[in-house]
This record gives sequence, structure tokens and C-alpha cells, in this order.
Amino acid sequence: MECPKCGYEPTMAEHTSSPDICSSCGVVYAKVKASGMIADASDRSGGFAGAKAAVAASRKERTEQEANEGMRRTAPGFVSVTDINMPFWSMVQFMVKLALASIPAIIILMILLAGLTSFLSLLT
Repeated sequence: MECPKCGYEPTMAEHTSSPDICSSCGVVYAKVKASGMIADASDRSGGFAGAKAAVAASRKERTEQEANEGMRRTAPGFVSVTDINMPFWSMVQFMVKLALASIPAIIILMILLAGLTSFLSLLT
């Protein structure tokens, strides 16, 4: 949501931490809308061209900030995997380790299944 007063559009992390307050100027969105203090784009930065430049600069700054934040940009409790950038042989090594790690789990499941089968055979 773009701030009605200064035109700043918060990042996902900023919006999650304070959804009702502008992180740039600190204004409460509901109060600005209710009081009718919304300034048009020409009043913000000395003309429409100045406002566009200010918004473009703030977007560039936000993009750099989001790139630096890394995984912290996602909302709490939500994970979004967009890409896995892993060399081929590292991926093969990972998959072999995953297969070897599953062997003890399979052995445990087979023992439990054998125990359950023998218990059920005793009941009949």
C-alpha cells in the first residue's frame, strides 16, 4: 500500500511489522485518509517530476534493502522458495546422502511391520 502522504511504498517486511503506519514518514494511514490531508503528487517534492524522481529513488533503495535482507522479506510463518541454485554434482551428492539417510528409517518401519504382523497372527 502506498502512503497517501509521502507516496512511499513499504517493503513486505515493513508492511508485516507495521501494516497501518508508514515506515518512511511515520504517519498513520487511517488518520491521513480520515482527515483529508492527502497531498497530491505535485505537493510532495516540488512538482510532479520531483515526486516521480523521489518515488523512483525510494523504490531503488527498497529493492537494494530487500536484496540485502535475503530471506527476512517473507512474512512470518510463510516460506517461498523461488529458486535452487546448486551445481549438478552437489545435487547428486545431496540425493545420494538423502537415499542413504532413509535406509535406517526403512529398517525401523520393516521391524514395526513385522511386529504388528506377528501380533495380529497371535490374535487369530
